[in-house]
Formats: sequence, structure tokens, C-alpha cells
Amino acid sequence: MSTTVGACGGFEGPGAEEPLELGTADAALNFDGEEFKGWLQVPALAGATSDPALCTDGGRAFLAFSRTTSGLLYGVADFAQGFSSWTPYNTLLPRKFGTSPACAMIFPTPTERHFITVARGSTDPLNQTDRRLFWSQGRWLAGTTANPPEMVTEWAPIDSNTYASGGSPAIVSRNDKVVITFLADNGKIHAHYKDPSQPWSDRKDGPDMPAGWTAIGTPAIAFVENWVMKYMIVVLAANSNFTQFKFYYTFFNGTSFVDAVGGTPATFEELPLATTPGTAPTVDSEPALEYESTQLATSTLYYRVGDFIYQTSGLVYDFGTNGILPIRGDVNKQFRSAPSVVGGVPYDQGLHQVLARDSSNRLWHIESQNDYLTP
Repeated sequence: MSTTVGACGGFEGPGAEEPLELGTADAALNFDGEEFKGWLQVPALAGATSDPALCTDGGRAFLAFSRTTSGLLYGVADFAQGFSSWTPYNTLLPRKFGTSPACAMIFPTPTERHFITVARGSTDPLNQTDRRLFWSQGRWLAGTTANPPEMVTEWAPIDSNTYASGGSPAIVSRNDKVVITFLADNGKIHAHYKDPSQPWSDRKDGPDMPAGWTAIGTPAIAFVENWVMKYMIVVLAANSNFTQFKFYYTFFNGTSFVDAVGGTPATFEELPLATTPGTAPTVDSEPALEYESTQLATSTLYYRVGDFIYQTSGLVYDFGTNGILPIRGDVNKQFRSAPSVVGGVPYDQGLHQVLARDSSNRLWHIESQNDYLTP
């Protein structure tokens, strides 16, 4: 699961509701969207902006990262003992960023978990102008209290390419192989991959978009099993005058872009959101995507519509056939970010987790329930 910035623009809105008491969640009600429990408020981070990043590989625990208006990256951990404090994710030399972060878990051990974070360097006026993609490896130590994520390796560039408006990454890991994907300034999709103990690959070029459509913002990526056994990538695309938006998908086999059956050339195909025209809601953010293999073996697509985070599941890419529902549609959090998601790792019991930022720049986390229902 993965995702980022609301690149459609103009979706910020006034107003905010009273926050829940920290560590509490909304009461469950019977309504469309009850596949999820209540939203849990993450401790406040001053100056939080853009889209958060969520990653985890352990039950009842997760890491969250957020960029602030200063361009710095902060991390927080939730563990059985409660939340850690928000901590700057740097060592001696803070680096500023111009995109939302992304994170993925790697190499777990009995006493600590490891992860990779990635983001694009900042642009003016954040007093740094190194616009390459940067990555760092970190660790998350077990303990009697919740420890914040710690940096192990300093921020390092993935390659020499720079991006002025693009470069907002999505990331996924599988068997400790890590793949990131992003759009260049011209909307062209690219990817890098990193095998365990190996350097990052050179930049891999993806397919062109269909005529009349331009990919925007941040892609979503997840490894899809079933008959596919490839990384599925979904992008939000706009028409020439930004009056229409659609989702398109393509595949990556771990080293190059391919079509659904592994052949070349790769293509972008439109992602249908419903079998009946007009039943899919409008789209107000980039997508997030995750795959869960232990229950129904389905992938789930998430995105924001107005104040709400919506979700729909399908076998690979037949999204919308099982309904498109708001998450906790009984409670309006006035979300303003795209969601960040994780599939297949339970929090308490649910196998689907979501993190998003509201109009007051607070972060909220939620997990699914009734997982034998399609989320």
C-alpha cells in the first residue's frame, strides 16, 4: 500500500470538528462502510502537511511519517504501550523535502524492525535545492515503551536525476526487495528497484499514457498475487484542461514494466471503477493500493472524495463490482490528504489499515473488521 499528495488541487476546505480524546475511536454503527472500525487519532504534529506515510509488518503496531511546512520529515510509532513522540527523522544533517514521504518495511528481527523511507528533495523556498530522490534505512526498536523510528543510514540520492514538480514516490517491499515508482515532471512514469544488499537500479522507463491523458501526482503500488504475481501500479490522470480524472494501471515485474501477462510493451489501461456508468464517485486525490492474500485474496483501491476516504476491492483490477463505499461514512473527519494504506498486516484484528490527514492537519488511523467481507 502506498500513496501521496492531492495533486488535483483546490480541495482544501474550511471547518474542523472537535478532536476525539487521544487513543479513543468512534463507536461502531451499522451503515455502509462498517467494514472498518473507528478512526484513531495519532498525536498531533505541528505544521504537518501533504500526505502521511504508513508502514508496518507487526501486529498492533505501525510507523507513520509526515512532512512539515518547514520541509523536514518526522516519524512516530504506535505500539502496544501507546504512541511514541514525534521525532525528526534525521541525524546530524537535516534534509528538507518537497514531496510527501513513503516508507516500506524490510529485514525484521526479533528485537527490531527495519524500514526504508524515500522522498524527493526540496525546492525553493525551503533553502535547499537538491531535487533528487533520497532514501534512508531506519530501524524501530522493541521496548517497554513505544520507541520512535530511528535513522540508521543518512539520506542518500538514488541516482542523479532531478525533478522540479514530479518525483513524488510510492514504495512497496516484498521478500525484502523494494520497488519505488514516481512520475517525472512531464508525467512519465519511472521506477527503481533494490534487491537485498544491492544498490538501487538505474531508472526504468514505463509506458506512455493514452492520448489526451496525463498522469499526475503520486502513483500507488502493491504486489498482487493470484495469477498476476507482479507489482501493480495505479496512477491518477487528468485530461488536457483538468476537467476530467480517471485511474489507469500498468504492471512492473520487479525489473521492468510489463503487461498483465508479463509481456512487452507495457501499456496503461483504464481502471474501471464500476460496472454501471455513473455509479463511481468523483475523485479528489491520488490512489492508494494494497493486496491482502490470507482471506479473499483481493486488492483494495482507496482514494479521497470530498471529505471522505473511499475504498473498493476486486480480484486484481475489477474494482467497483463489489461496491464503492466511504470508510466510516457516519463520521466526517474532513480529510484533505490522500490515504496511505497497508494490507495483510493486522492491527488488532483487521487486515486493512489506513492513515490520512484532516483539515486541521491531524492524522487518523483506522483498521478493518469483518474481514471475510470484501472491504
